[in-house]
Amino acid sequence: MRITKENFKIKELSARASKSYEIKEVYKKQSFFNNVLNFIESQNLLPIDNINVILNLSTDDKYPIGTVLIEKNSQKIVGFVGTFFSNRYSSSDEILFCNIHSWIVDKKHRLYSFYLISNLLNRNINLTAFTPVVPLKGLLLKLGFIKTFIEEKFYLNFNLFSFTKKKIEILETKTENFKDLSKRTEKISSQFSNKIFTKIIIKNELSEKLFILGILSKKKFFKVFKILYVSNTDIFKKFSNNILNVISKTYKVHFFSEYIIENDQKKITCKSVLGFGKKRDIYNRSNLKIGPYEIINSDLVL
Repeated sequence: MRITKENFKIKELSARASKSYEIKEVYKKQSFFNNVLNFIESQNLLPIDNINVILNLSTDDKYPIGTVLIEKNSQKIVGFVGTFFSNRYSSSDEILFCNIHSWIVDKKHRLYSFYLISNLLNRNINLTAFTPVVPLKGLLLKLGFIKTFIEEKFYLNFNLFSFTKKKIEILETKTENFKDLSKRTEKISSQFSNKIFTKIIIKNELSEKLFILGILSKKKFFKVFKILYVSNTDIFKKFSNNILNVISKTYKVHFFSEYIIENDQKKITCKSVLGFGKKRDIYNRSNLKIGPYEIINSDLVL
């Protein structure tokens, strides 16, 4: 890491914080985990059910699901941050990412909020923060994060099933139906096994197959199918109207959404009408560009 004046300041503040506080990594299988959930619930800031879902999405027990801030004198938990670790697989290596989420600190101790991630800042980890509250955004910039934006694009599908001429079929996600799809696609399907994910294999009239990973969620008053991963965007775009119609009929959903990262024009769908977008700032402490894999392994899935 490049040594800067800011780095020295963080080290100085960390040394000061360590006199009054300690940080402790949290693992799902620890009995201590229940104490953490009690603290989160007592703060009454974020829906505990949503936090529980995100914490349980992590399937690799060798990584912590969060870090707590403990006041030394009282030994009470006074802060928590969720840490969602994941590996991006390249052709020759694994690249470690950690998504920071659900950053909660008792009001009296917020001066030392940064101390919760001090251990992460000193490791060779690509860090992301996609949903920080306003007071933390300035702190992230001071800690070396770069601000970009992401847009969740929504599309309304009328389910004009009677106009569908090209045959589209949904197959069960059984092992034999992954034939003709890549090994990576089958691995992704296996990896994201949590029940909140909806996994679909599409077969078109040309016997081409397509894998879609998504989540059925509710946004205020309407149901949305959030498309998180598509194994072949070319096939999807070519048959997008038919695919969306079949999904609409099968899952009784008329709104779809996808995430588009700043300066990325690779939209999955081709629909340009009856759509609207919602932008938000995201923060990244990495030299790598954020992709779909990092979004799936984060609190943006909800």
